[in-house]
This record gives sequence, structure tokens and C-alpha cells, in this order.
Amino acid sequence: MNGPAQQQGAVLIISLIVMVLLTSMGVAVMQGSVIEQKIANNQRDMNTAMAAAELAMQAAEEAILDRQNPMLWSDFEADNGNPGLYAETPLGADEPWEQLSTWSGNGSVVVNVSNTIYAQPPRYIIERIGEFEVGPSMTDKQTIRMVRVTAIGYGTSSKSRVMLQANYRWN
Repeated sequence: MNGPAQQQGAVLIISLIVMVLLTSMGVAVMQGSVIEQKIANNQRDMNTAMAAAELAMQAAEEAILDRQNPMLWSDFEADNGNPGLYAETPLGADEPWEQLSTWSGNGSVVVNVSNTIYAQPPRYIIERIGEFEVGPSMTDKQTIRMVRVTAIGYGTSSKSRVMLQANYRWN
């Protein structure tokens, strides 16, 4: 005696189970969307920080190549009063770019930007690496001078930052 009155309870239970499964799937999809949005925001912020670091690197290159106001090799001496310029680091000592104090105050050069999306303005330092003799033979040598530029840029959050380094031959 399976009448319609006895089967209505089973349909209700099956319907509830299906609703719970659909709701669980919907919540999982929503969580996935939230995570994807966070990933996209972080990637955009890192791209912004990279652009800021490249801007600082370009400003440092312009300062090195500036013929109107040329830098002198002696400008890198200790206590020279030139912010962002550093002499050779003694062996075993921390490099200036590794020290947090370098990136605040007058330890580095602040790049003026009109774009206010950065959490902090981009900065750079220039370190004198040294003088080296190079050439095809012992009698045919020339002395070259090398500097290292380190630039740091921030995204829209100060937690996202990118640091770039490049070595340049000093003429």
C-alpha cells in the first residue's frame, strides 16, 4: 500500500538534500571568486610597485648621465653630504641597500612623482663598486669604474614593494 500520502515525505527529504548540495556548491564558487579577486588585486599592486621601481631606476640613470650637473667619483666618499651616494662597502659589512635605514630619511634619493597612487614615493641609491683594470693583455689595459644602482618602488600598499638593481660602467 504505497499511496501518494506515503511518498510525499521522501520527495521532501530528497529536495532538501539537493538544496543543501546546490547551496554548498554556490558557496564554494563564491569563495573561489573572492580568492581570484585577491590574487588579481595583489598582481595589480605588484605591477604598480614594479613601475615605481623602474621609474626610480630611470631617475638614477639620468642622474648618472646628467652632463649639466655631472657626478664626480669623489662624490661617493664617506660623509660627502650627497644623499643616496655611497662609497665601497668594506668586505663583510652589510651593503647599504640591505639596511632599512637607507630607505628612510636622507639615506636615499626620493623621486618626485606626480602620481599619488604609490603608498610611498620611489627611491634610489648609487653605490660605488670600485675601479678595475680590464683589457685584452697585461700591457693593453684600461681602468673602468663601476657603480651599482638600487631602486625601490611601492605599490598602493606599503607591503608591496619591488627592488631593482643594475651595475653601470662609470665614464
